[in-house]
Amino acid sequence: MNYRTDLAIESHEHTGRLPDGIDLKKTVHGSITEHILRIRTETAGKRLGKPAGIYITFEGLDFTEGFTDIRERAILISERIKKLLPKGHILVAALGNERITPDAIGVKSASHILATRHIQQEILRSCGLEGLRPVSVIGCGVTGNTGLEVAEIIKAVVSSTAPSAVIAIDALCAGSLTRLGNTVQISDTGIVPGSGIGNRRKALNRQTLGVPVISVGVPTVVDALTLAQELSEDPDDIVREGRRLYRGESMMVTPKETDILCDRAARVVGAAVNLALQGDTDYDTLMALTA
Repeated sequence: MNYRTDLAIESHEHTGRLPDGIDLKKTVHGSITEHILRIRTETAGKRLGKPAGIYITFEGLDFTEGFTDIRERAILISERIKKLLPKGHILVAALGNERITPDAIGVKSASHILATRHIQQEILRSCGLEGLRPVSVIGCGVTGNTGLEVAEIIKAVVSSTAPSAVIAIDALCAGSLTRLGNTVQISDTGIVPGSGIGNRRKALNRQTLGVPVISVGVPTVVDALTLAQELSEDPDDIVREGRRLYRGESMMVTPKETDILCDRAARVVGAAVNLALQGDTDYDTLMALTA
């Protein structure tokens, strides 16, 4: 079966059982469900097609018409990001193409994140904000526009600024429509930009960048063949017909209100990253500083 997803929880669901070396914990926070999937060995990871590490998925975030409260969602997500971060300077890398709405999550989120590395300590003290952690934010663009691999850009910045970790924010591909506009995935294994849509670039992880890479992703598209197979009684026929119609190329499906979903998701992700980075500063102050 042609099944494409960036979400570790969906890879697990698709296998139908939990392989040895993988733990899964489910916690319900009101209307939001949290799945913590821990892949303990490389062998177990291969069975899911994911590197060994931690994958945290929040469902029920509802960035559609039911969206009312950024604070609750942001605080919940921030607590998980915070636990994965070391102390010190953090580089936030915005991935994706700002000209394509479903791929603009990284750029939109970064616009809400407070960059502080350039602010002198004397100024922070005079404003009562001496506890702010140094944070840098970079928009990486896409290789088609820059001629540079995203990994090359981030590695150069890492070499120059020596952050203790990188947070990479990107749009993801889901295997189910129900997870669009509804889900956030956090992982300590890094990310491979473009992998969900079959356009794999160089990986961003500890091995390639030399520092821990925490990925934060929001699924905004579903592969058309994956979706059709889920709904069809004859998945093999769907694959054959789909490949004939699209000449072997993949086709992505996104909701018609994707611009609204992406804007709302970006606000939540941006607020969550700010809270995770600046844990000594309260939510209202951070929102005022990034307004």
